[in-house]
Amino acid sequence: MIKPDLVDFGGNAVWDGPTGGLVNGNQKEAAGIWAMHHKPIEKLFRSRSGTSFAAPNVAYKAALLLSQIPDASANLLRSLLALSANIPKAVTLRARGLNEKTAPMVCGYGIPNAEYAVSSDDGRVILLAEDELLLDHFAVFEVPIPTEFQNTKGTREIRVSLAFDPPARHTRADYLGVTMGWRLVRGTDEAAVFDRYQKWTKEEGKPPEFPQRLVCPTDVGSDQRESGTLQVGTYRGKQDITKYGDTYYVAVWCSRRWAPATIEKQRYALTVQLRHENLTTLYQTLSQPIKLRA
Repeated sequence: MIKPDLVDFGGNAVWDGPTGGLVNGNQKEAAGIWAMHHKPIEKLFRSRSGTSFAAPNVAYKAALLLSQIPDASANLLRSLLALSANIPKAVTLRARGLNEKTAPMVCGYGIPNAEYAVSSDDGRVILLAEDELLLDHFAVFEVPIPTEFQNTKGTREIRVSLAFDPPARHTRADYLGVTMGWRLVRGTDEAAVFDRYQKWTKEEGKPPEFPQRLVCPTDVGSDQRESGTLQVGTYRGKQDITKYGDTYYVAVWCSRRWAPATIEKQRYALTVQLRHENLTTLYQTLSQPIKLRA
């Protein structure tokens, strides 16, 4: 499981030569975050390090996001913040740096960026949906892939973030009463995606998998991300992807575990971000009016 979901700066740790160990802002002022002193008459400020500073930073960014999207649910706020998050480079540059596989186990999905979470820009577009899904059912969302995004040289990225709020227990062994998951599928059509899921029944166990050639590989694998209630995965590539067509699909499934029979639906938020380093017309292309189906 990826835990924590998100992180933020709450001070630093530095090597102290005389003592031969690491010290934080509680011992060395330069390594901490400035805060008000608990005895302001004696001293106005003090330096400290800890999660007591990091957690409010994340909460503050969530509040900024809520101020711009007042009707957003907690699931949507979590999904958008995770969509904007990145693991800081310092994690890999440290003396015993963490790699792509181990970094999420310490830093989660990284430090959220409130500005990125709340808006799109010329080369980065966010698509979002909030809905409810019947337990042991599925939903399929279309993701439009413009021609320029497919064939323009440079790094292109598709990031998917799913957040949901199932009933939960305190025991880790059987934590979630409802599980969810998603796959980013390409090179196929809507009918094929629906057909694969419509034949699935709960008695068969986990939802069916697509052929590997149709599933976009992501930095965080499905087994790891599906252990939690916030699931983010990113597909990156530089090669031309024209052969996969102009529509991708995000297939989302929901499965009952021990949730009581009174719970029939699961709330969730799904966000998708398309970004291209060399494309400045992406937002303009995707913001054109879309003809609704009859």
